[in-house]
Amino acid sequence: MAPRTVPVVSSVLFASSAGYTLYLAVKIDSTPPLSNPEEVASPGLPSGFILGVTNVEAYAVFGALFGGFVLGISEKGQGDVLIKAAICMAAVVVLDFLWLATGSNLRRFFTDPVLNRIVSISLGVLMPVMVAWSVLKS
Repeated sequence: MAPRTVPVVSSVLFASSAGYTLYLAVKIDSTPPLSNPEEVASPGLPSGFILGVTNVEAYAVFGALFGGFVLGISEKGQGDVLIKAAICMAAVVVLDFLWLATGSNLRRFFTDPVLNRIVSISLGVLMPVMVAWSVLKS
């Protein structure tokens, strides 16, 4: 049975997900600044590569995007699949590395107590607002 056919299940799932979203928002909101920024290592190329290689969600997204069209490079399609996989792997690794590099550059926002409070409160407020907006739009 689908959750919509059992109204109680749908209501319980909605309430539990709303409660979890609010819990995460409070946790984000109350995050203290880094106590000793010198002890926290900034990620680099090896971290970006490892994240890129192990990022299953990104492969699922790229698989869905690339699966919808054919490059037309080979008649049997095997070359097509290999080229799409190589493009996917390169894009994931590069984008994850850039994401980590951006995070390293934003480090000062998490070490300065005032900037950390601004970022934490903003993210803590935006999270339930965006979830509520998406629920109202659907």
